[in-house]
Amino acid sequence: MTRFWWMPSSAPKAVFDPQATSTADARGLMQMTEETFIWLRSKIAPDEGLLFANLYDPETSIRFGCYYLHLCMERYNGDVATAAAAYHSGWGTVDALLQMEEHSADGETLQGFPYNQMNHYVKRSLPARRGISVSMQEAERR
Repeated sequence: MTRFWWMPSSAPKAVFDPQATSTADARGLMQMTEETFIWLRSKIAPDEGLLFANLYDPETSIRFGCYYLHLCMERYNGDVATAAAAYHSGWGTVDALLQMEEHSADGETLQGFPYNQMNHYVKRSLPARRGISVSMQEAERR
């Protein structure tokens, strides 16, 4: 994952405030919930003694958030919009929507984002990701 890809994921939620806490108690730059943090900690940092409060540290938040974005991209076959929806609303929510014909024609990608907050998050973060993708392609050609 490029070092630039994570930035739009944090921007819609935390607006680059490392001390940000959402109404759902998601914390830090990458706005991660405790449940997701604990699950990821068991995968990438089981012996580090990290606490949920450590997500206020930008390095920890970015590390965990980027890993979760990576997992979302893998799970949803690189579809950025579906992965962003999953990052925001969770795999269970997205998996359930993928089973509904009105939200997914192929069972693998979402055609729309039926919840207001999910829709807002995905639509706000996608243009920035596309711009970064183009910028990275240009940089790789040089």
